[in-house]
Amino acid sequence: MASWLLDSANTEYDSGVRNGKIIQIVEYQDAIGFISRSESLLNDTLPMFNESMKVTGDEAYKFYPELNSKVLNMVDINHIYITTRQIKQKIANMTGF
Repeated sequence: MASWLLDSANTEYDSGVRNGKIIQIVEYQDAIGFISRSESLLNDTLPMFNESMKVTGDEAYKFYPELNSKVLNMVDINHIYITTRQIKQKIANMTGF
């Protein structure tokens, strides 16, 4: 679910931001909301995993401040993709999905 939310955030961000400017405020706000919910879901589920999985989850969780900063600074979508891909890879390593 957290990974799916990041995919949705990418789509919304790509629709909402161009050349460092908001072109569609609702899409931009949706991207922020999807990222926030993804971060919250990951944080809520970490206690349910064993220690080795928690380490990977913690590694994924550490990317969210970077992602949030990039979104707030309205960087190019390719930079957003890089960070969301890193988070999704850590989640996949942790969950096997």
